[in-house]
Amino acid sequence: ARTLRPSPLCPAGGKAQLSSASLLGAGLLLQPPTPPPLLLLLFPLLLFSRLCGALAGPIIVEPHVTAVWGKNVSLKCLIEVNETITQISWEKIHGKSSQTVAVHHPQYGFSVQGEYQGRVLFKNYSLNDATITLHNIGFSDSGKYICKAVTFPLGNAQSSTTVTVLDAPEVSVTGYDGNWFVGRKGVNLKCNADANPPPFKSVWSRLDGQWPEGLLASDNTLHFVHPLTFNYSGVYICKVTNSL
Repeated sequence: ARTLRPSPLCPAGGKAQLSSASLLGAGLLLQPPTPPPLLLLLFPLLLFSRLCGALAGPIIVEPHVTAVWGKNVSLKCLIEVNETITQISWEKIHGKSSQTVAVHHPQYGFSVQGEYQGRVLFKNYSLNDATITLHNIGFSDSGKYICKAVTFPLGNAQSSTTVTVLDAPEVSVTGYDGNWFVGRKGVNLKCNADANPPPFKSVWSRLDGQWPEGLLASDNTLHFVHPLTFNYSGVYICKVTNSL
């Protein structure tokens, strides 16, 4: 009697199946007529693919998604597999662990977890489209997300997308201390901006369109070169721009 040994074709974790090819390797079946050389080459490759459980299609996502703080963003996920889909879900990666964001089960419906409740909606009811919309984006939403499909009988398939949250500039003007008087020297206004990505341009103007002699805009600072006069009275505006 001879002992059948597992097929060496599959890597660790693969599911081997009993087949006529493995029995033939054990010498328990009569060898069939030798096929043509091309078939002899293709047969073991096809058998390897079947035994090792390769998925029949990919999960399509956008690798990088840019979102704007306070706005909504869609995370695309199209599932192109031939196997039966038993569940689709989104997870967010936190270091070595993951947090479930949303789940769609064909029997039990939709479920949104934790802080994402009220902020995440699936685009539709199709198990082949796991696209979600994430509402009211915050900086904590930046990071890596995984779209996952559980299929039968071959198990999980997944792809990841990285979300970067950008912010339009928040601008403030400093330098006015409430004690500007005629004849005062050496005063200036500074334009401060906080943004992601960082601002690359700032432009000074005055609400009435006037620009008296002695005003000098340099980078984000407006210098009053001469001693103050009534001509400098007005509302000054700093406009900041970033790549958004």
